[in-house]
Amino acid sequence: ISPRHLASIFQPFFTTKSKRSGLGHYNARMTVEKHDGAISIQSKERIGTTFRIWLPLADFSEADALTAPTCVQPIRCFLLWGAPCELRDNIAEMLRSHRHAVVLAGPADNLSELLRSVDYHFDCLFMMAEPNDGQLSSLILQARQTNKGLKIVLRPVGCFPEDLEGPLSKQADLILNPDLTHADTLARLKALFGSKR
Repeated sequence: ISPRHLASIFQPFFTTKSKRSGLGHYNARMTVEKHDGAISIQSKERIGTTFRIWLPLADFSEADALTAPTCVQPIRCFLLWGAPCELRDNIAEMLRSHRHAVVLAGPADNLSELLRSVDYHFDCLFMMAEPNDGQLSSLILQARQTNKGLKIVLRPVGCFPEDLEGPLSKQADLILNPDLTHADTLARLKALFGSKR
């Protein structure tokens, strides 16, 4: 696998071949993560590729196995939108490590198509917001029309919340300060949904 494709291999709809859905590797990752596991890939172009899957060791008696849940369900499903970068990957990892399902998307992806997908029911559109991004306001409007109950969260990138234009900030349900810790970010998201989960 080409090194330039490795970062995208587990993203939904990513494919390098025609007439493919681009969901195979993504579905494999989601299945493994639903069982509290992890999947990784190592590849050297023209030499070979190795996928590794780690699953937790079961620790219950045979009788308990009949009543044990088969997998842990995610708490919320986030569509994390923004240009691919380390910050976006870190936020995705933070959300996933706290049992949230996360789908990554960027400017090249069709936001409406993702929001209408039968494969997901998104609770939140989490957008990496850059100042003077004229596209964000129309994307938020489009998202609200597609999914009426969708929460919109903006996380400024390269600026502070006050640098975002007025109308844009009014369209969001929550604007996260860039200097928030992971714990504070998770607490604000929990408060946004008003959930005890």
